Amino acid sequence: MLSFPAMLHLTSPHRIWAVVVLLLALAAIVLYYRRTVPPLHWPIKGPLAALRIIAALALFLALADVLWSAIRTEQRPRELLVLWDRSGSMHETDAQKASRYDRAAEYVHSQIDKRIGDRASLATRFFDDRLWEPKDNLPDSLGSATAIGDVLATVRERTAGSEPPRAAVILSDGANNRGVDPIPMAAALGFPVITVGLGRPGTGQAQVVELQAPEVVFTGRPFDVTAALQGGTGAGPVTMRLTSAGHTIAQQAATVSGSGSRVPVAVQAQFDTPGLHDLRADVIGADGQAVPAAGRTIFVHAMKGRLKVLLVGFELDWEYATLRRWLSRQTRVELLEHVVGRPSVSGPLPAPAEWTGIDVAIFLHPSRDQLGSYWAPYVAAMSQAGKGVVFLLNDRFADQASTPPPTPFEFCRAAYAKQHGEFVSEPVATRQNHPLVRLDPAADWEETRRLWSERPPWEGIVAFDALPADCDVLVRSLLSPLGGRDVPVLWSRPLRRGRSLTLAGSPMWRWVPERAAKGLAPAEYDAFWNGALRWLTLTDDADRLAVRTDLPVYHAGEPIQLDGLVYDEAYRFLDRAEVTARVWPDTGGGNAPKGDTVRVFLNPGVGDRFVGKLSALAPGNYRYDGTAQVEGAALPLAGGMFRVEPYGLEQEYSALDEATLRGIARESDGRYYTESEVPAVLDSLDWSPIVHEKSLEVPLGNHWFVLSIFIVALSIEWFIRRRRQLL
Repeated sequence: MLSFPAMLHLTSPHRIWAVVVLLLALAAIVLYYRRTVPPLHWPIKGPLAALRIIAALALFLALADVLWSAIRTEQRPRELLVLWDRSGSMHETDAQKASRYDRAAEYVHSQIDKRIGDRASLATRFFDDRLWEPKDNLPDSLGSATAIGDVLATVRERTAGSEPPRAAVILSDGANNRGVDPIPMAAALGFPVITVGLGRPGTGQAQVVELQAPEVVFTGRPFDVTAALQGGTGAGPVTMRLTSAGHTIAQQAATVSGSGSRVPVAVQAQFDTPGLHDLRADVIGADGQAVPAAGRTIFVHAMKGRLKVLLVGFELDWEYATLRRWLSRQTRVELLEHVVGRPSVSGPLPAPAEWTGIDVAIFLHPSRDQLGSYWAPYVAAMSQAGKGVVFLLNDRFADQASTPPPTPFEFCRAAYAKQHGEFVSEPVATRQNHPLVRLDPAADWEETRRLWSERPPWEGIVAFDALPADCDVLVRSLLSPLGGRDVPVLWSRPLRRGRSLTLAGSPMWRWVPERAAKGLAPAEYDAFWNGALRWLTLTDDADRLAVRTDLPVYHAGEPIQLDGLVYDEAYRFLDRAEVTARVWPDTGGGNAPKGDTVRVFLNPGVGDRFVGKLSALAPGNYRYDGTAQVEGAALPLAGGMFRVEPYGLEQEYSALDEATLRGIARESDGRYYTESEVPAVLDSLDWSPIVHEKSLEVPLGNHWFVLSIFIVALSIEWFIRRRRQLL
């Protein structure tokens, strides 16, 4: 509707003269029609005068550039968004007559619809692993996964830039098993979320809700396996059984409660053969039976021994302390350390003959003179034994040297450039798939560039005049003080039978506090050094010729994605390769295929990958590998292992997750209710209608309608006067 009175504005700069002209015109019209020759009666004189007045007013509107304005006000009720879970776990009855899904329908009708009445507009949306719109055709079966976080992210995206709902109500059991964490998403919505929990904590059968073990263990050495058991509807003693390849390796008794609380359980396991092994934890009840959906499976990689890493520091500084701390926390690393000139601080230096037993040596901030005069025999011993060597350089290396440095620096004449905030890293495009360049294996090229550019800039770079032809430059940087040219920051070079890696930028330790200041783990620092240790100690091509799966454990009905990695020695993607993967059941007899083997052809996909999918595999453990045909040569692709569970994702944990639902309500300033409680908070919310005011403006001075009135009025007056012979 319109708010009155509407307003007329004279916007022309000559509006005063327009008013004067209007008044004079009106006076002339009145005088003219007051006495006419020949005299006219009022029924004819009145309309003629009115037509001329109308024409004068139309002319005035044009001369004064009149603007008509008014305000339109609209009211509409506020919206209450109801998000209704229709995932598979909502089929549970919890020992009641109706399922959770049906009880949610009754709750909407009796507690929400009747309580709100006509105060708000009720918008109901169903969800499982996605948000279903009213126009979508819902499938007959309930969803196979629940992604509350993704659904809230979709709601936030669709309400951005528009009027958000007054509140949202989530009717769910809270069993979120896919997608992002829903609690931070709820905090970012901007309106309260009221959660209603359907079901009850705990299940009929106690189950393993967490299973953890080191990703890498060592053969012949026991390691800890920890689990968390959650009780079912009844309390009592249970036994957790730990198996691998179908064989029991440990058991532990525990007592669980019927309240849904978690009970920690710890056992020890040991593998005697290297390779990838499965660990399966099941709960054995009083009846001696285990429910498959109540167990958990993880995979552990067993190695023959730990990597021996020697850290040689030439200065006690932050770089040394940060790298030493990181290496000491790696379970697969046996750290040896030596600080030059301070053996009492670290330890004695191994003799050159003993260096052949070291896997990786890291020289931290050496000078050229030190490398050439004392450390050359040690580097030579490492290279002859086929080991890996890392050099982290700073301004000490740019000092003048009296002794030529050893390989891989026998060529160099270094000039050191130092300027704060200028040296931003740029990975080399042709090396984007190298494990030292790809700080996040799942990132594409643009994301990889962003990760490097966002690292703290190098304060200084040892800028070499030229590198030998056998150097492989991985990361460069633009040096403004040296004419803006690109110089290598990270590069590798063969070291006789081994490999060498040189980082010419410093400092690197700032990668860690930069992430810590944001409350994050040093993911890029971890990725770089993990990639460096793996690449320097590789004895095969598993990092560039391999098949990978997107998940280690799949649930019944989930598609299995196979990614083929096929790169040449320089880690360039071989897009013309013909890649075939094979998958076979793991019978515990090693890596050789036994039983039915499934072959999958992998097509070129996005992100320098070959991609293929499998479905409908029977439950069990599977191994896989592959072959790539490149220009007539067959290249073997390293594989791995995965498991298909006999149950769906919704069956894995179908109990009421009150913690998630309470967290969503708390972070969004909402409330949590059980299905037996009344959502009283709905009565305390402001449901007053939303009022929108819109200003309407119509320029009458140049409007076609005003011109039409002017022409029509004068034309009718002229026609009447002509018929009456007044012209």
